[in-house]
Amino acid sequence: MEWKKNGTYTNIHDAIDSKSGGRADEFINPDETVYRIQNAEKMASVLKRFAMLNEPITIVGDYDVDGVHATAGLYLALTECGASNIRARLPRRMSEGFGLKETIIDEVPSGVLVTVDNGIAAIPAVKKAKEKGLTVLIIDHHMPVMENGQVILPPADLIVDPNVDDELLCKGTPSGSIFRSYCAAGLVYRIAGMMTPGTETLSKISALAAIATVADVMPLIRDNRNIYKEGLRNIRRGYMTGGLKAIISQMQTGGYVTERDIGFRIAPMVNAPGRVYDDGATRAFHAVMCENDATAFAAAEELKSINEDRKQMKKEAQERANKLIAESYNSPANPIIVVDPETAEGIVGLVAGYIQEKYNASSIVFTEKGDTYKGSARAGEDDNLKASLDKAHDINPSVFVAYGGHKGAAGVTIYKDKLKEFRELMEQVMAPPKPKSEEMQYDLEITPAEIQKNLEELEGYVPFGEGNPKVVFKIRNFKLVPKGSAFYQELGDDSVRFSGAGCDAIAFSLLDKYYAEGCPKEMDLIGTLGYYYMRGKAYPEIEIIDLKKSQTVVKKTALNSNIASLLAKNNFL
Repeated sequence: MEWKKNGTYTNIHDAIDSKSGGRADEFINPDETVYRIQNAEKMASVLKRFAMLNEPITIVGDYDVDGVHATAGLYLALTECGASNIRARLPRRMSEGFGLKETIIDEVPSGVLVTVDNGIAAIPAVKKAKEKGLTVLIIDHHMPVMENGQVILPPADLIVDPNVDDELLCKGTPSGSIFRSYCAAGLVYRIAGMMTPGTETLSKISALAAIATVADVMPLIRDNRNIYKEGLRNIRRGYMTGGLKAIISQMQTGGYVTERDIGFRIAPMVNAPGRVYDDGATRAFHAVMCENDATAFAAAEELKSINEDRKQMKKEAQERANKLIAESYNSPANPIIVVDPETAEGIVGLVAGYIQEKYNASSIVFTEKGDTYKGSARAGEDDNLKASLDKAHDINPSVFVAYGGHKGAAGVTIYKDKLKEFRELMEQVMAPPKPKSEEMQYDLEITPAEIQKNLEELEGYVPFGEGNPKVVFKIRNFKLVPKGSAFYQELGDDSVRFSGAGCDAIAFSLLDKYYAEGCPKEMDLIGTLGYYYMRGKAYPEIEIIDLKKSQTVVKKTALNSNIASLLAKNNFL
């Protein structure tokens, strides 16, 4: 694969400015904007009043990190306001699926029903709840139902969802929202800030919101940066639920957490039970909410064990998916659709993400459920999944049982006998296939001696993630330093860690490539720079994207030749 410089910039600021759409100055200057979220103040007032009256309140969340953390955050806020008659109800992934279902309404005899991270598309269930006499409040960040270009809102008593502000405004609600990209836990945190300002409970909710913002791949711009930074400060100060503290302690970082820790270690642990067990989201919720140290530690250990099982399930499903793709697709396609009844319902989204990355295409992975195929989709860079599904549904609604989501990810269920029609529909409404580039692009070239200086400069622009991609460096002549007798450490899953002078390097899924290069002791690397934390101490690290044996040749000078002759003469060579 050819390595090619991306752009003409010569410094970190210009590289970040280009990659983030001109936001570099925003990242290094404190954001003092006062953000208003449509109906947030009214929602805070209503929730606080119901809490003080001790009305029965049922919170219905979702089975991913955002849903679990949003549920936990709202539960904490209501408890702080005096509520004691609260029930948290997380959906059962395999038997119920995403969102508010009419069967859940049957469980709620009276009082207040609050949905978090769902509800905006649950029109039949909300209608049933209202007919039953329940007060229905919705806190969501998903896109609403669209029919023939028109937004259809559920008949809830109050809605907070930045993606439907225009529709709420048409109903006479005062305007004010200027940022739409919150996750549900972020919305709950902002609402909780109006309910319980200045409390330790709010600090705990902040920590939950920061993790959910990264885990749900929200853009780390504007108010999301504030939420993330506030949450990390509280994590480092120890202001967390006992359960979250126990989960983070598994990493042995001394309370220091980075975006990568959240994305690759914390989020998978909280997500894992909901992917493996029907009632797994409830297990994750109770683990996060634990306050007894011994119970919290045991719950965190269980999450870690479940996550190991989830990894193995994902690995086996990926292998089957690759085989099915090789059999079904002779040329690039968009989307790539895989049907695999052996893949568990909780794993299909992970496999879809893997396919999207590997094949540079949107992907939809289905498993079998009765007379339907139920799946999860992940979007390629040029696609909007929710908009594409809306178009497909407008053309032929008979194909669909249900669907929902947002630009980057969606869930969809279709009738088995409509699979061919569904494929044709999606190929019609989505962008043409885009072959994967054979070029590996980097932003700046530095030497190993310049790593620390660049790391220090990068710190001013954190957090990196969605909306603020990391700067990619090319580093020539990275020399390995042995630890003991080994120049590298195998980590499993084709991954490897290297030790260099003053900086370690880690490569995921590149161990075979390192062997193919002949296990060189000096390499040219493409990768990103950051820190990993161990027991509260920061260590510089390169996360390698690609590697090659260093091609630099040291020219022999007359002095070098004389020294070599002398060493040989004295039996040193």
